[in-house]
Amino acid sequence: MNIIQKEIKSFGHAIRGIKFLFQSQTHARFHLFAALVSIFLIIYLNGTALEIGLIFLASASVLAAEAFNTAIENLTDLVSPEWNAAAGRVKDISAGGVLICACFAAATGFLILAPKVFYWFCEFVMLDCTNLF
Repeated sequence: MNIIQKEIKSFGHAIRGIKFLFQSQTHARFHLFAALVSIFLIIYLNGTALEIGLIFLASASVLAAEAFNTAIENLTDLVSPEWNAAAGRVKDISAGGVLICACFAAATGFLILAPKVFYWFCEFVMLDCTNLF
């Protein structure tokens, strides 16, 4: 097997893992939906390259955290099928990491998108909102 075949096989494993993530994890699907909505909004509202990049980065961090959390939970279940306090802490800490990423991503999205959505709404209903801030 040459190097290209090995790389293609590696991508296949990664895609299988991503497929498992979204098929088995409700929160991952929710975060993917939130990411797609945020990306659509920032592009529709003519965000700058930096704003678009920040939304992509925040979204990717949450999805990657979900993937790591799912891997850790699956591995924990494998090595500790019986209830174990330490295994529970591992899972809690892993889920906490996802929560941290999600909170910061939500804050990033809010700080970038809220003013743009507000001004879009003002234009939509034909209000002069330029002097409000």
